[in-house]
Amino acid sequence: MDPAHFEELFSQLYGPLCRVSFRLVRDKDAAEDLVQEVFIKFWQRVEFLDSDTIPKAYLYKSVYNASLNFLSEQKKVIKPEQEYWNSIETSGKADDGLHLENVQAAIESGLEQLPPVCKTVFIMSRNDEMSYKEIADSLDISLKTVEAHMSKALRVLRKHLILFLSTILLIIWTSIKNS
Repeated sequence: MDPAHFEELFSQLYGPLCRVSFRLVRDKDAAEDLVQEVFIKFWQRVEFLDSDTIPKAYLYKSVYNASLNFLSEQKKVIKPEQEYWNSIETSGKADDGLHLENVQAAIESGLEQLPPVCKTVFIMSRNDEMSYKEIADSLDISLKTVEAHMSKALRVLRKHLILFLSTILLIIWTSIKNS
């Protein structure tokens, strides 16, 4: 198969193959990746295929199989994660305190990494519930500087808390469920 014929085949079948894959995997990006991988493998193997192989049928079957393999791999990843969260969900209220302590420790760790003024601005905003204007007046800095410090503080804390986001959501969900 020459490159021009391959390019024509790609242009003709890429969209339909992505739709086939998407119907199975329910993830647009994953479907597009799978189709591209199938085309790459097809191009690498085209000279080794039997002469009676129909490219269109081969590509559809390959995308179908690649999508099923992707789903199979996803189950292997998701199942242990679900088991972990199910064990947390079924655990007692005593665990909630432990998770809250871990979250609090992550917040403290993040705050310790902030420059002093940035930390002060964050504490004044969140703990003392001061407006940005009040903080700017109190520290004799501009409003834009306060915004920049808050942006930096939130970015640093977000990095520290990303691991605990699911725990925080679980605690909130459990407290709502038990209310």
